[in-house]
Amino acid sequence: MTSRRRLLALGTAIAVAASLGLPLSAAADPPPNTFRPYVGVGSSTTADLWNALANGHGGLANGQPTVPGVASYNATGSATITTRPGGAAIARPSSTAAGIDALLADPAAIDFVRSSTRPVNDAGMYFDTITYLPIARDAVSMVGFQLDSDLIDFSRAELTALYSCSSAGRIVTTGTGAAAVIRYVSPAAPGRGAADQRLFPILPGGTGDVRAFFLRGIGLAAPGPCVAGDPTTPENDGRVVDQPGEVVPFLVSSWIAQLHNMTPAARTVTPYDHSITGINGARPVADGNTNMLPPIVAGPIYGRGAYPPGMHQGVFSRDVYIVVRTSALATGIDEQLTAALTTGTARMVINRAGFKNIDYVGRTSRYIGAAWPE
Repeated sequence: MTSRRRLLALGTAIAVAASLGLPLSAAADPPPNTFRPYVGVGSSTTADLWNALANGHGGLANGQPTVPGVASYNATGSATITTRPGGAAIARPSSTAAGIDALLADPAAIDFVRSSTRPVNDAGMYFDTITYLPIARDAVSMVGFQLDSDLIDFSRAELTALYSCSSAGRIVTTGTGAAAVIRYVSPAAPGRGAADQRLFPILPGGTGDVRAFFLRGIGLAAPGPCVAGDPTTPENDGRVVDQPGEVVPFLVSSWIAQLHNMTPAARTVTPYDHSITGINGARPVADGNTNMLPPIVAGPIYGRGAYPPGMHQGVFSRDVYIVVRTSALATGIDEQLTAALTTGTARMVINRAGFKNIDYVGRTSRYIGAAWPE
């Protein structure tokens, strides 16, 4: 099936779902004046996952939450949130860093922080005051608009060349600076010259973590002058690439979640036009699945869930975490928050949200230090 026909099938599937009245995404913040034992804030990367776990998702487990004791507040929304009965409103944390600051400043209001960034040291501690508990695996790859059907994979060297405005492998750059012209030389018909696919690299803004995650993966401190994007360019948003040959780093988890209608429709990739590539020969979705037809699950680019990221597919995969105060471990908060994530239903939700299940959920042992290998 061609990429375009796969996308047509996806568009039909979405249209059928809409006509049947099927729910399109999980709820966001808990309803006003609704309070639960555990409060989570922080990174947007796992916000949709925790919405589905804590509030339920109409397409999974009959819409019932699998971790009902958690109130997870999105990184965006109202300026303030009230997390406890009779408690004072606090500023809504908009990132992992803001969440950790709030966790340490107001222990009564927040119990854990969603984090997509690595722990500070091998023990998973930050000045011995917080502990990282791994919960799932994520990965980054490339999404493009109207790419040639044979452009299904980039090597790491090709991505480094693409984002440094140079040449490597099938990436051939002519000219310099902002005026550089970058082409992908098709393996099906090398030497087509002007008929080769022209590429236009874009980077999301610096407010999220996808930019830093991707640049680290390709070994660049900063992009070259031919790369488009500014601090306002959103991450994981298919609307960023809307011209033939435009490509942008994209979390595979977000790609899968969007196809499963587990994330706001405004960000959803557009049928007929978008495609996701592999890196270093590792597919973003599981073998046997197409890139576009749900249900799809995490693929080889994530590595094996029994081992920490970096041991198999390198720095294009990473673990995601919840962060708790180390002093709270004495209350059993780690077990209380992570035990439900190992159930069959929760593992299915994690898959549909685009993440890979790992075998060491909640463990702060040696696997922590392997996240984001140098």
